[in-house]
Amino acid sequence: MTSLGLALLLPLLVPAGAPESWIGRAFHKGWLPLIDALSEPAGVRANLHLSGAALAWLEGNAPRHLDLLVGLIKEGRVEVLGGPWAGALLPAVPERDASAQVHEMGRWWRQRAGATPRGAWLPQFAWDPSAPRILGRLGVQYAVLQDTQLAPAPRPDGYVLTEREGSRLALFAVDTKLSAMLATHSPGRVLRGVAARGAEGTRCVVLAMPAESLHPVDGWSLFGPRSWGRRWLAALADASHWLKLVHFSTVLERMPPAGRVYPPPSIGVPPSPSAHGPGWEWTLAAHPEIDRLHKRMLRTSDEVLRLRHALRNVADTDPRLVALDRATRALWDGQAGAAYVVNALHGAQDPTVRQNAWSALLRAEKEVGEALDEHLRPRCEQVDDDCDGQSEIEIRTADLRAIVAPAHGGALVELDAWSLPANLLNVRTRREEAVHAGAAGDAESAAHDPTESDVTRPHPRGGTDWFDRHLRASFADHFLPQDLGPEALVGRWIDAGD
Repeated sequence: MTSLGLALLLPLLVPAGAPESWIGRAFHKGWLPLIDALSEPAGVRANLHLSGAALAWLEGNAPRHLDLLVGLIKEGRVEVLGGPWAGALLPAVPERDASAQVHEMGRWWRQRAGATPRGAWLPQFAWDPSAPRILGRLGVQYAVLQDTQLAPAPRPDGYVLTEREGSRLALFAVDTKLSAMLATHSPGRVLRGVAARGAEGTRCVVLAMPAESLHPVDGWSLFGPRSWGRRWLAALADASHWLKLVHFSTVLERMPPAGRVYPPPSIGVPPSPSAHGPGWEWTLAAHPEIDRLHKRMLRTSDEVLRLRHALRNVADTDPRLVALDRATRALWDGQAGAAYVVNALHGAQDPTVRQNAWSALLRAEKEVGEALDEHLRPRCEQVDDDCDGQSEIEIRTADLRAIVAPAHGGALVELDAWSLPANLLNVRTRREEAVHAGAAGDAESAAHDPTESDVTRPHPRGGTDWFDRHLRASFADHFLPQDLGPEALVGRWIDAGD
């Protein structure tokens, strides 16, 4: 590669909890026009990642465009990236589930396009040093991170290598500054920024379109007639004499690595002000409700594995194998990464996102219970449900499951209804988030009695009236000082006893 190369990455992602109506509108107004634009004679080379939900929608609702996309792949004009089928964060789920999701994505593309993706999309850019081992053993050759995740190392020219236990993985770094300009600045200005990178000695620039910018807003399509997307593709075609659009695999084949790195755990979502450390685990430490959901997910994964072991020697016609497949798919839906991060555009601060994860996990456990004929059997166990070193009491019936925490005064911290399915205590303690920093608030809003939906709204930093001091749970007793009036209950106060 002697000229300046540009690897353009377009992620087509379905946000967690998006209704069917939204998905249909997004495809018809945003993503199908993109596929049409890429298929035109003057179309450009691009790298695409489609989430499992996006692929399932295409397969069932737009087979013509799916065939069109497969044709572009076979012609060498589009390179697809695999990754976790349901958008799980690799460091957040058991390795067996992470491997199964990545394997399922590769299997799907092999069946439909006759090609196995060589690269992997990491949801939320969640990175963990174990990723080379997980992905490398599945034949994945490269992944994509943000350049800020490799700091303070300089932005790599092309790609760098990392490894774990002898499994090697190439890492491409997205130019976050230039990528943030996509869809908000003129194509000419973006290309001038790319040219400036070339003048600095860079031989390959990686740009990733922000996934949310590909979602149509109010019916407006990024790739409709005379839209920014169309002008951007036309500008790339006009710049072909000095800028070559490349696939990631082409860079791997034609350029040597720029060095070796061992990035620490990180995630492409900023932590809240109270969080510590750049890795994904800060979410668990700062948000006990997300931690509880995560631990429920781990136990659900164990339940699905228990069913798999119970059925390992049954005949292929055993109907319980269908239940195992449904339980596995539901588990994957419950592992969607959005439910385990905050401050993302569609993250755990949205009650709907959390509800979808809880619902999916409960469906999986219900499938296991029915397949093993255990769903009608009452059960009471003493378990450390949230791995905090203190035992909880789990009571399970045919209709409900309750988790009681003696260490928190006998508070009811989880109440699951199998018929809905839902965790009826799916609430989130209000804590200060990055979005609150520097936000202005007036006296009228400060006097407002906030609901959980207010978590997603900016509030003034230091406005303690907006945040909870205690974990939200049912049957949680607090002993108030005698001089504490009702007007002070939303502020800071100290329990008078226990």
